[in-house]
Amino acid sequence: MNEIPDIAPLNGEPSCLWSVMIPTYNAKPGYLEETLRSVLAQDPGPALMQIEIMDDCSPNGAPVEVVQKVAGDRITIHRGEKNLGLAGIWNQCIERARGKWVHILHQDDIVKPGFYQKLKAGMESPTAPGLVYCRQGFMDGNGQAGRLSDPDATTAGCLPNALPRLASAQVIQTPSVMVRRSAYEAVGGFRSDLCFTLDWEMWCRLARKFPVWYEPEPLAIYRVHAGAETSRLVLAGKDIEDIRKCIGIISGYVDDARTRAEVKRAASRRYALWALNNAENLLRIGRKDAAWRQITGALKCDSSPKIWKEALKLLPAAAGATGNKGPAPHA
Repeated sequence: MNEIPDIAPLNGEPSCLWSVMIPTYNAKPGYLEETLRSVLAQDPGPALMQIEIMDDCSPNGAPVEVVQKVAGDRITIHRGEKNLGLAGIWNQCIERARGKWVHILHQDDIVKPGFYQKLKAGMESPTAPGLVYCRQGFMDGNGQAGRLSDPDATTAGCLPNALPRLASAQVIQTPSVMVRRSAYEAVGGFRSDLCFTLDWEMWCRLARKFPVWYEPEPLAIYRVHAGAETSRLVLAGKDIEDIRKCIGIISGYVDDARTRAEVKRAASRRYALWALNNAENLLRIGRKDAAWRQITGALKCDSSPKIWKEALKLLPAAAGATGNKGPAPHA
């Protein structure tokens, strides 16, 4: 079975430069309003920018009221007839995009002033990148600013050795990236067999075929909050399971055998430690069951002595959860 869906080309030339596609599902009005205002503050008009809400069949309907309050009739609203899930709605965003470049912006993330114009320099680069992205910041559910992502370069331009770098760690959050629509057409859509890392796999698949352009100024902000889908996946341990699967896929995109092995080893070690950090945080709030899932997932990702040593510090506290008996298994 082919897990990568086709993306049909446009019938004719793109009708604008940017397509800002905002997938929604049970959107929180305050978050969505902030998201929309961050785009509208940079809106060059419909001749250059398509802005469309893609509602994934929310039980209470599409967020018509908040959209009209903020934007009048400037933003189109499309409501699906059935729920498509994350990969499905993202792929529909691409399919409905009429612009040369596609920006999939989550309903609770924001872009800072200058985002579109700054990244336009990359879009117009003679290197013809398929993907352009910027450094990103993080904020919590209350809008409190958090950390910044580590810089991937000190100056704007195409990243050297982009695929090995991107495959070693997920460094691109969705609000910070724009993709040439024709690049999506060339590599296909998002994979529905991945639930946590489908964006990471996509960026690596694009980097395998196209140059990647980076802007070091932090111009996009990713919101981390308890109501997000990512939080649910962490509690269920599905995140680290999906990460393991994704590492196997994206390391295979690296042609050189030695580099491929290095990438797989580095990514596996990085996310095993990440899962153990999640486990420690979960133990602090009394979620022993979820912590156990993170610890066992970490050891399946990397069962080296270093990871076992760190895991053994946490196992006694997590082992009291119902149904957890004995030490975590080797990979």
